[in-house]
Amino acid sequence: MKKTLAIILSLVMVFALLPVSAFAENGPKPYNPEDFVTAYISAYEVDSEGNYAGIDYYIFDTDPEAELNEPEGVRYEPETNTLYLDNLEYPELVFETNGMGDDFTVYVTGVCSIANMKIWGDGYGGSIRFEGSGTLEVNKDGYVSYGILVEAENSESAISFGKTVNVIAYGEEFTVGVVETTVSNAGKAIVFENGEAHEVRTVNPYEQDVQIFGFSPIDPEELDEPQSYGMLVNYADDPDGIYTATVLDFGFLDIEPDDDNTEPEPDSDDDTAVYIIVKYAYCEEYNTYIPDFSAFDGDGLAFVLEDSFEEEGFSFVLEDGEPVEFINENPILMNYYTLAADADGNLYGILENYDEELEEFYYEVYNITEVEGFEHVYYTELNSEINAEELSIVTQIVEPEDPEEPALYDYFINEDEFVYTGLNFPDVVDGNWYYDAAMYCAGKGFITGYKNGKFGAADALQRQDFVVILARIAGADLSAYEGQTGGLKDVAENAYYAPAVAWAVDSGIINGYQNGNFGVGDKITREQVATIFYRFMGSPDVDLGVLDAFNDNSKVSSFAKEAMAWAVANGIITGKNGKLAPTDSASRAEIATIVMRMDLKDMFAL
Repeated sequence: MKKTLAIILSLVMVFALLPVSAFAENGPKPYNPEDFVTAYISAYEVDSEGNYAGIDYYIFDTDPEAELNEPEGVRYEPETNTLYLDNLEYPELVFETNGMGDDFTVYVTGVCSIANMKIWGDGYGGSIRFEGSGTLEVNKDGYVSYGILVEAENSESAISFGKTVNVIAYGEEFTVGVVETTVSNAGKAIVFENGEAHEVRTVNPYEQDVQIFGFSPIDPEELDEPQSYGMLVNYADDPDGIYTATVLDFGFLDIEPDDDNTEPEPDSDDDTAVYIIVKYAYCEEYNTYIPDFSAFDGDGLAFVLEDSFEEEGFSFVLEDGEPVEFINENPILMNYYTLAADADGNLYGILENYDEELEEFYYEVYNITEVEGFEHVYYTELNSEINAEELSIVTQIVEPEDPEEPALYDYFINEDEFVYTGLNFPDVVDGNWYYDAAMYCAGKGFITGYKNGKFGAADALQRQDFVVILARIAGADLSAYEGQTGGLKDVAENAYYAPAVAWAVDSGIINGYQNGNFGVGDKITREQVATIFYRFMGSPDVDLGVLDAFNDNSKVSSFAKEAMAWAVANGIITGKNGKLAPTDSASRAEIATIVMRMDLKDMFAL
């Protein structure tokens, strides 16, 4: 499989963080050795134990010299980047795709059955969407351990399902996921009918595509043999720099290993070769050389065809006529980590391991420290005192400007389709009274989490943050309000909430206090929430009599009576322990519930 090439490449490069910007976002393009990207769709049979059973199919490949063949009932259309499955009853067939872009679609007609499907991203786009009017059963006979898997590989990948296609997936490890690891305790089927998920599992938080690279210095004496990072080369444009070149010959993909299971030699008949050029910089702190991510216009490495190797200024360093290997005095090991954080925002890396005796997976937690002077390079150290289950998966290291930037992953269901959106909060647990509201608002992008990954359900919301949420709900264009304060004295021009406040004042939704302040830092009350939403809805007529059902209705401020009556009459506020509690501060969970109720009533579709 050509995916073998990508795996070997990632090992050769050591750091292999290919920038997504180097590749097209959508759709496979013709194979380009300089980009080192090849998109393909392949398939093969497995036996009842999930072992490779031969019969290979190569349905699509951007390599123009690839020999293609399709099983009956399978057709790929490059113009629309769509794979068509038409009454394909082939329960032993495994599909694998690579680099097919974020607009890759599988269109199902009739009743289809396959073993499973794996989608590789390769930094080139790893999303997949299922459409059609048929039914696709995945892994019904249990030949393999999972159904549909997206290995995101530095892509913002997603799985989505159209309204009219039915997808039924089974798996012992998991059924459907956008993951980097492949472990889960889920063993049930997920059934999607008309865009609705009849059963949705909770995603194992360690099945994520979020990765960073860490390294640990290693005593060379502990290694059985020196580690080679390629052949040392000179680069005319930087004569003092340290560069290596690793030669890959694509012909090796078609060669069987030798009887002693050693690495096969490149095919001498195939002269298509690529040199992978890596620059190294010395890290004094750890007495080792680290790949320089800033080299080659920030791409971190260069792919140079054999024919143009010398023309581009590269030449091997020779000793007795032979290329010299580059070997670190203090070599390093590089690893992928799932990035995680604790409640205080400290960063950790999670690695998955498998205990063969216990036949179960476990997770190791590593402290992560950024190496000074080396962007995207981190020193990692095992921390056996941290429980991986207590950590939260995060997507980024850079602190967002908005303190409510979303940070975690999970599945989310909306009324139109099933979409992987990347939402989960360690303090929002299925069964909490506010669970649905929190996940709904997060999925819509109305109320997001803190930078530490938590939702903060019990926290009182401050007035300025409520207005930011309101602007999101309204889809307000705040660009025209940059640097404005709405004429309110306590709103700073450069505050993150200033444009939202200025927009709300301009829209007549808020007025501020009588003293000319907005009330920055004040906890917003339940009646203030009702009043702002009431104005947002145009202040419709309402019968105040609905407030008589609450024995604390006299505590409602005069400015808020119509608003509270409107909220009660529309089922937006239903009471708090039988009371209106109008002057109580509103928690983030309460506001999420109000927002969800209003949105489900299409109140925001103005």
